[in-house]
Amino acid sequence: MSDKKDFFDSIDDFFTQLNEKEVSEKIHKGVNTLNKMPDKVNDALKNKGYDNIKEFLQGEFTDKKTQRPTVRPKRLRDFPSRTAFVEDALTNVQYEIKYRGYYKEGHQQALSYVKSILPQYTYDLDRLGKRLKLEIKEIRQTHHKGKDAYTNGYLNGCEFVLKAIHQSKIVLMRQILTEMNMQNA
Repeated sequence: MSDKKDFFDSIDDFFTQLNEKEVSEKIHKGVNTLNKMPDKVNDALKNKGYDNIKEFLQGEFTDKKTQRPTVRPKRLRDFPSRTAFVEDALTNVQYEIKYRGYYKEGHQQALSYVKSILPQYTYDLDRLGKRLKLEIKEIRQTHHKGKDAYTNGYLNGCEFVLKAIHQSKIVLMRQILTEMNMQNA
């Protein structure tokens, strides 16, 4: 009985060694192929709104709906000015899966552009809004929507700022009404 067991063990060892060599050769070929294509794969993933393959798998195989970044002030407090509200909104942006990659880069570029020019419009955010609307219009005329994730992110970043400007009016009006009600009470 021990002879049969030794014979079968030797056959198993032979196939294990054979499979290990074949598997290692296949893995080596696959790694070489992937090493040649990372730029194409990364570019495609970033264009779809992902930073890496893990996010892609997470995003594609979950039922969770994702949404574009929305204006959410970091803290619920009184803001000394509309500009303070907008600055707070620009610094507290969260990007869900499917809105990363080139989209996120474009979005962040728009936000950093606005941060750089915001001091010029401290007392007239409506003028900044008009400037952003003109920029959005120009970009839409020159680029085809839906083809370029970076441009879509940039456009959505500009629209994000427009929403923050609009909400800053509402927030400050509420603050004023609250103060007036407190004084009248």
